[in-house]
Amino acid sequence: MNHSDAPSDTRASLEERVDALEARVEDLEAGGGDAIAPAPFAMDTAADVEPSDAAVDALEASGWSHGRNREERQRDAAVAAWALEVLRERGDELRKADFPLDALDDERKVDTVWLQVIRPALLAVAEETGAVEVGESKQRYRWVGE
Repeated sequence: MNHSDAPSDTRASLEERVDALEARVEDLEAGGGDAIAPAPFAMDTAADVEPSDAAVDALEASGWSHGRNREERQRDAAVAAWALEVLRERGDELRKADFPLDALDDERKVDTVWLQVIRPALLAVAEETGAVEVGESKQRYRWVGE
């Protein structure tokens, strides 16, 4: 999703958070204010909005960690998009074993990629758009979207 494609209320909310962070960084650089509290916001990476490098640097200096660098987040987004494409192309109900996970060029274990990237992406699409149908046990997935 491109930043400009985000719903206006989501985009405005994200822009407000980024603006607040950047203002806070400017305040800290000017020598004012208290230290930044850890994890002051939850970034919606689907909206493709990132705080400035200065804001991230200030947050990291205060001990906050986003957990993944941009390259890792981009890699995870590509893997999630790949999994959705596999599901869409096959059209059938798929389980974890039906995805060609061994074909992924990823140094992580297949179970790790499934649990941390693919399954959350499938569940998020199911919840947000309804394009993915999830079985009762969350073990089976079927593409029902366009």
